[in-house]
Amino acid sequence: MNGNVIDRLLSYFYLKHLFLSFFIWFNLLYTDVDSAKYVLSSLIQSEATILVIVVTLSLLAVQLGTSFSSRFIDIFKRTLIYGFLI
Repeated sequence: MNGNVIDRLLSYFYLKHLFLSFFIWFNLLYTDVDSAKYVLSSLIQSEATILVIVVTLSLLAVQLGTSFSSRFIDIFKRTLIYGFLI
């Protein structure tokens, strides 16, 4: 039990050191406002893109599933999130 706690602490400090050295190496600790805005903007755009891909694939799965069984549509409608997509 005691060795497990020590291993966790060592791995925590190792990861902390790894991330800190990564940020220092690429000079990511000090940034200006414009670059922060660009990073946040690109993160939001990538999240929106992933959401659109998930919605498109879900609707495609429903469309392909209708040719096999009507039970598939009933399950899809009963789930709140999927019913909202339809």
